[in-house]
Amino acid sequence: MTDPNADRPEIIRIDCSDCHGWPAREHIRYSWVDTEKNCLTELWHLPECPSYLIERIMGEDSARRYEERSARARASFPAAHQRLLAAAASVEGNAAAAPFAAALTQLVQAQADTTGFVVLTEWVEALEQHFPPEQPNPKPE
Repeated sequence: MTDPNADRPEIIRIDCSDCHGWPAREHIRYSWVDTEKNCLTELWHLPECPSYLIERIMGEDSARRYEERSARARASFPAAHQRLLAAAASVEGNAAAAPFAAALTQLVQAQADTTGFVVLTEWVEALEQHFPPEQPNPKPE
């Protein structure tokens, strides 16, 4: 029979130096994974702790600013994308600039299609399409 706790990481508990919070139902726990030490760290606060209130205010402010920036970016992206397409079309006669404009346009379109993160494989496909390697790229084994 195996130990059910064998795969559980070590838990390091930090008591707040301001309020001396500890694990209790009414107390607040922040936790994060420390991948370097392969452990879970917990920081405990009392609900009225000044450090906790500052962390909470800063976190809420950061979330609000992120939402504002995201909304502004979503509203501005279509016009910026159209400007990019117009600029890319204007360099079509320039043989040196055309591959750069085409690759950039393709990557920006991939970003627009996902509204998220363009993964490395899409970057490589776009770049190899517009800037093919001189020799065949060996497939990794």
